Amino acid sequence: MDELSSNYATALFSLVGKEEAPRYLPKLEEFASLLHENDLLNRALCSYSLGKKEKEGLLESALGKERLPHLLDFLKVVLSHHRMRHLDAIIASYRSLVNESIGVKEGICYTPFPLEKAKLQQIEKAFEKRLNSKVHLINRVDENLLGGVKVALDGKVYDGSLRSRLQELGKNLK
Repeated sequence: MDELSSNYATALFSLVGKEEAPRYLPKLEEFASLLHENDLLNRALCSYSLGKKEKEGLLESALGKERLPHLLDFLKVVLSHHRMRHLDAIIASYRSLVNESIGVKEGICYTPFPLEKAKLQQIEKAFEKRLNSKVHLINRVDENLLGGVKVALDGKVYDGSLRSRLQELGKNLK
């Protein structure tokens, strides 16, 4: 993660505390989803032509009445520093901090095509059994893979790709 997103994520994590931090993650992700679905709102919040008060009004309307204590203030800071374009990276950094604090290992699952959520969860469950720890994987498409999956987790790469199996077969044949 970049330094900017890490700084914002760390600030929010420190503000809300280790115990409350996990409650903020789904709310942040929900807000980010809203921005992805509503391009007009997203552009308005990222715009330099709207004033601070108009943007804050849009932000308050978008969050609704039921919100966590520091969430609006945090997003106002992000907004006032023109960092809404970095919100996804800030949330990713925040997710890493939360996962680290609750003992969840993060990794990347590389596949030749996007995985359905259920399949990714199935792979997570297999690694949870193997590592005896909660696991959260992000799916990334790697078009260089012929088939199978490759997982980078906990400083290791678990390569179950077709390419690696073919290479292993080639070594055995020699």
